[in-house]
Amino acid sequence: MTLEKVFKQYRAEVAINCAAETHVDRSILDPGGFARTDVLGTAVLLEQARKAGVTRFLQVSTDEVYGSL
Repeated sequence: MTLEKVFKQYRAEVAINCAAETHVDRSILDPGGFARTDVLGTAVLLEQARKAGVTRFLQVSTDEVYGSL
């Protein structure tokens, strides 16, 4: 089932994006895979949510985006 159909069938008002490639270190070995999942995947989800009239979008991330403690 496509995202468009899911949003329509369930009349979603909120979207939560928890999908991402794990282990940032692996992004060095396959940056394209990370870009497809993390950037393009998020863009597709945002666009479908916008088209469906979703009013809230929560983007979940990891502590790795903040760098070393």
